[in-house]
Amino acid sequence: MQDTLEITRVTAPMAGVVARVMAVVGQVVMAGQEICVLESVKLEVPVRAPHTGVLAEVCVESEEDVHGGQPLFVIAQ
Repeated sequence: MQDTLEITRVTAPMAGVVARVMAVVGQVVMAGQEICVLESVKLEVPVRAPHTGVLAEVCVESEEDVHGGQPLFVIAQ
């Protein structure tokens, strides 16, 4: 029997600028944990982990412009 990992891509809910990234590759993140903050028109919007898992990839950096739907993180479960 082979174990398989479930991969979830966390995407930007809107266009904006990555204000802060608060997680690193290899870190265990919990469901609901804030992993970054996007800023758009002076409004800060937290991006939270949808489920518990290990952060497999960080696709953005602080101060990077992003568009809605753009991948921000990959979480393995």
